[in-house]
Amino acid sequence: MKVITDWDQVKPYLDVLLQLDEECFPHSCWTARQWEGLLEYRISGLILYPELNAPRAFIIFSYTAGEAELLKVGVSPEIRQQGIGIRLVEEMLAYLKT
Repeated sequence: MKVITDWDQVKPYLDVLLQLDEECFPHSCWTARQWEGLLEYRISGLILYPELNAPRAFIIFSYTAGEAELLKVGVSPEIRQQGIGIRLVEEMLAYLKT
């Protein structure tokens, strides 16, 4: 897994992210504009599992001036209870320590 901080890498897959977000959070998914707004700023990071073009889980966070905020963790219902959310958090923490 790698941290994506470049909106241009994510933009072609926005529809896939929106669909996954709705699958994970059917009553509180973000709009396309909310995703774009977060990812346009260089202080946000996104980690996808297993890959960009077919993600089944994600974590998005912001970071600046030595502080970080976990914004959302989503894991597709069909692959929950496998420790994927924890792995995403661990990847985020490892990235923030560097």
